[in-house]
Amino acid sequence: MLIEHVSTGVNRAAEFVEVGGLSFPRLQLAALVADVNRFERCCGDARRLKQDMNASGGDLPHYAQGWTLTHFDEVLATIQDLAALAYVAAVDEKRRRRASDAEDPAA
Repeated sequence: MLIEHVSTGVNRAAEFVEVGGLSFPRLQLAALVADVNRFERCCGDARRLKQDMNASGGDLPHYAQGWTLTHFDEVLATIQDLAALAYVAAVDEKRRRRASDAEDPAA
């Protein structure tokens, strides 16, 4: 699925969700994640938790131990969504490269 701009006729801020400095169209993001509102709410915690756990060899950071079970489950679901988005982006990039190579046989 190529991620591209879809205008909904509402203001630009409401059309996009920020993920690590990148903007994703809300309507297309909704096709990839189960709950866009949860994703948007937990994305920062999910990115931080994943980074800190990778850096510590898998140990749960102290700050996460104070989260409610509900929030922890939401953060884990958001980490899964981020992995799915990374996969979709990698597949799209591979398709773009193939299309580019087909257009330029010298490449």
